[in-house]
Amino acid sequence: LLRLRTLEGGSIVKTQYDQDLLIGCIEKPLGFSKGRPTAACVIYKCLCQWRSFEDEETKIFDRIIQAINHNIEAPRISRANLLVGNVVALTSAASQNILTDHWQEIVNNIERFLNTLKSNNIPPFLVRKIFAQIFSFINVQLFNSLLLRRECCSFSNGEYVKAGLSELKQWCYKATEEYAGSAWDELKHIRQAIGFMIIKQKPKKTLDDISHDLCPVLSIQQLYRISTMYYDDRNNTDNISPEVIAKMRELMTEDSNNAVSGSFLLDDDPSIPLSVDDLSKSMYQMINITDIELPPPVLHKLGLDFLLSPES
Repeated sequence: LLRLRTLEGGSIVKTQYDQDLLIGCIEKPLGFSKGRPTAACVIYKCLCQWRSFEDEETKIFDRIIQAINHNIEAPRISRANLLVGNVVALTSAASQNILTDHWQEIVNNIERFLNTLKSNNIPPFLVRKIFAQIFSFINVQLFNSLLLRRECCSFSNGEYVKAGLSELKQWCYKATEEYAGSAWDELKHIRQAIGFMIIKQKPKKTLDDISHDLCPVLSIQQLYRISTMYYDDRNNTDNISPEVIAKMRELMTEDSNNAVSGSFLLDDDPSIPLSVDDLSKSMYQMINITDIELPPPVLHKLGLDFLLSPES
């Protein structure tokens, strides 16, 4: 009995030691082999070798997930500083050159990120999902800035933002539909709002012109907010007619009586929705890991030499 307990204890220690070696291995930048992630192949081969998939209970899966999360966890403050700060700066009352520099910085960051995704063999369908979410975030930040800050809701600022949106559109064309996907469509709120702000002869526009032709995706609450906040700081031209403003106010009152939400701000959804169909379409072929070239120096050092065996 003592011998069995000793063997059992040694087995537990050995298992813990092997798992520590695996975690240490996958925390290193192992790169790719023939377009396939080396770390994923190392994990799969180890789990098969240890028969981990047959165990009723094991903590190795939790440890692997924690190790992966630790290495890929894009801190919230960094996201705010690198993107939100730049976007808000675009809607400030700074000079045109500074604003152009901020737009170019955003485009450069997006391009570098695309190159990083490509170099890491991220499937194009997932790249499209990621950039759709990024452009949606830009749309929310810029659009809400117009509705909350009057200095952003001016004619000159509208022209600056339009120039920036043009830079993003050119990037989408350059990235091609394979990677950019529907990212440009995610900017529809800010695109329509800016189009309304810089259009000429506003007093001649009817509510039908504005709500159906110029800004079909904007709600009456949003149109009313922009209309009452907007001012022409360059040409001092007139805004839309008082009659149109009054009609908007009337429709808003009706919506309020019908219990329709009066919120005019957009919500930021950071999630990237993935369906089973999306994933199944991306896995168009079975992945063969027998010919994966694993890094021998790392495996020798960590005692995982069995991974070098083709049949493992």
